[in-house]
Amino acid sequence: MGKKSNAKKSSAKKSATEKRRKQTKRSQNPASAPGTMRRSSEKFNRAVQKLLDQHDFGSIEATNNWLQSLIEGKTIDDIVKMAGLEDDPYELSQDLFEQAMSAKDYEEKIELLTEAMLLDPANIDVKIELILETSFTERKTIRELNRLAREAESQFGEDFFQENEGHFWGVLETRPYMRAREALAYRLYGCGRTQEAIDEYKGMLRLNPNDNQGVREYLLAIYLEEGMIDEARQLLDRYKETTFAVYNYGKVLEAWLSDELKQAEELLKFAMSKNPHLPKYIFHIEEPEDWHPAGYSPGKPSEAVHALEILGSAILEHPEFMGWMSRFVE
Repeated sequence: MGKKSNAKKSSAKKSATEKRRKQTKRSQNPASAPGTMRRSSEKFNRAVQKLLDQHDFGSIEATNNWLQSLIEGKTIDDIVKMAGLEDDPYELSQDLFEQAMSAKDYEEKIELLTEAMLLDPANIDVKIELILETSFTERKTIRELNRLAREAESQFGEDFFQENEGHFWGVLETRPYMRAREALAYRLYGCGRTQEAIDEYKGMLRLNPNDNQGVREYLLAIYLEEGMIDEARQLLDRYKETTFAVYNYGKVLEAWLSDELKQAEELLKFAMSKNPHLPKYIFHIEEPEDWHPAGYSPGKPSEAVHALEILGSAILEHPEFMGWMSRFVE
């Protein structure tokens, strides 16, 4: 890169860097993170879709009016019962899956997942989590996740993919399959199979350009960590984000890697104006109250933790970038 940082880092900062390296290690799996709100939304959507299939309203306006009257004053469970899904094996299996994801210990989690699998042996979400929890080598985990994803593709069929490419996430039954691919891509990169991980993430974005899962964040991190500057720039140009820390700080690193130091400085100032916490966590100037928040909000410490989880390895891969950035952090 030809960059030589003149910044002298103190031993405290070096210690902080090593600590941060451990804290940002890719060990979490986004596809298996707790998501009760997400699954409740999907349950609601499945129930509404079944009820919609029983009617022909003739117009969007009529459909919307019906939906409004349907949900007014009702809970998700009410609507599930109206759709006749309260005893559906898949829904019961998903309920146990939610309980498993909130289990206090490993034994309870495995017991609940096993019960969920007995209720619906085809439940992909349950299969993903059982693979992650019971495959004790990365090779086996990747093999089983890959098999699961490819089996789902075979069941959907080639025509299904052609018909739904571009709005894949909007088809509810595709979502567990997409989560399987997300888990697979994450694990592939974690064990050094970089190009395979990139191919999985790119394939997901081709199917669902709106990227409801946020996998473009992980793809951006890979590009930046691997020094794939053109690919990172193209991804940033494709998704023009200015609100979230992952993209704002990702732009800084991309500009620095491109030797655009003045632009990188301006981008860093902007990123820090939006969320000043991430650099302070990197250099151990501040510590978040919670390294494992359930969610995050733009500009808040929770978002900085999320961004560090995504970008931490990429930032630490370029120590000269850290030296350059340290000059702007107080």
